[in-house]
Amino acid sequence: MNYLSSFFLGLTVAFITTLLPGLINMTVAKISLKEGKTRAFILGLGASIIVFFQALVATIFARFIDKRTDVNHLIQEIGIGIFLMLSVYFFFFAKGKKIKKEEVVISSKRSHFLMGMFLSLINVFPIPFYVILSVTLGSYGYFRFDKPFLTLFSLGASFGAIFVFYVYATFIKKIESKAEFFMKNVNHLIGGVTLFIAFLGIIKLINE
Repeated sequence: MNYLSSFFLGLTVAFITTLLPGLINMTVAKISLKEGKTRAFILGLGASIIVFFQALVATIFARFIDKRTDVNHLIQEIGIGIFLMLSVYFFFFAKGKKIKKEEVVISSKRSHFLMGMFLSLINVFPIPFYVILSVTLGSYGYFRFDKPFLTLFSLGASFGAIFVFYVYATFIKKIESKAEFFMKNVNHLIGGVTLFIAFLGIIKLINE
């Protein structure tokens, strides 16, 4: 696997996982509707910078785990269970989330960038997700743990996140008018990805 592919791997993973509306996406959408897409993009830019460091910290930690065979197997087993539960959730229980103007209040128009960084900082879920994902993909040879690969993967994750935030900021009116259709397909897409990753992990454990 070359270094260019590591960038696109990070971009693809971040793009798919960030598509699901959450606090940051909803805040970007709200700012876009109230103050314009430029300010919304600035907030998303701040959030995406933190995504880079979250992915980097997670993959460095995963590199340590990868060297411990006993811990590696345990993480893979835990990861299979988590991805299976996520698949069930996204296929059967996840529902659309509408944008509410009162959800997030930003007091200063000049603080959008810092607010984006803050919202991304308090969202700690990406760290364990990237740890489990990289360990699982690494066991199949789809992920490398040398420094250039980890850096480019994290950079790709940051670009993937900012692209999603840009989509929310730019096309939020169309997304909002078709929220039910959009959410149904996004949930199924993410559920399919997590199910595929879980399936890879199960095959790996069986072959061992």
